[in-house]
Amino acid sequence: PDAVRAMGELWLNSKTIAESLENSTRFYLLDSAQYFLDRIREIFDDEYLPPDDDILHARATTRGIIEIEFSVDNSKFRMFDVGGQRGERKKWISFFDDVHAILFVASLSEYDQMLLEDNKTNRMRESVGLFAGIINLPYFVDTSVLLFLNKDDIFKKKIHKSPLENHFPEYENDGDEESAFKFILHMYLQCNQSTMKSIYWHRTTATDTDHIAVVWQTCKSIVLRQNLQVTGLLDA
Repeated sequence: PDAVRAMGELWLNSKTIAESLENSTRFYLLDSAQYFLDRIREIFDDEYLPPDDDILHARATTRGIIEIEFSVDNSKFRMFDVGGQRGERKKWISFFDDVHAILFVASLSEYDQMLLEDNKTNRMRESVGLFAGIINLPYFVDTSVLLFLNKDDIFKKKIHKSPLENHFPEYENDGDEESAFKFILHMYLQCNQSTMKSIYWHRTTATDTDHIAVVWQTCKSIVLRQNLQVTGLLDA
């Protein structure tokens, strides 16, 4: 209890902590750190049980390949969750056979952050490069691509404090939120080298369950339509 009280006081009242938070782009800090530290006393309570919001804000690095099977409205889906870190990518190349859709999740809030593995490489530039490298593989000539530009809530909060042009000099707009988003979206969309492939993008906040439910229904329709086209039951 004493340690928790001290941590709470330090977090809430320390000017140094506040200044560090303002400059968090200079070092690695989880996006959800402030969410949890604001509630540190509640979390360390002996009676604490994590509500849905806490679970949704929790972060865990994907290691290796995680297979998930689930049903939505009597339609069965088989999803492979793979780690995007450089050291993880070679593990999932062989899983690209017979893929009906690619769901690529990119973080809007990482435009001003560096890689853990390489503190000189911008995370978003790395993400765009990875996206281009995946969707243009021969395996995916006519595979639908679902692009989730996630963490929109964090992006909206930080874009005015950390201007996009500070990290992407080629961005020459007036710095407002919407033009910054369009610039980022264009970076991803221009990666597509195939006229046979569609990229369906969504601006998302994963912790907003109502919004994600609507987005997922759209994604489900796209995947099902793709399957019907592959089997010849629906014209392309």
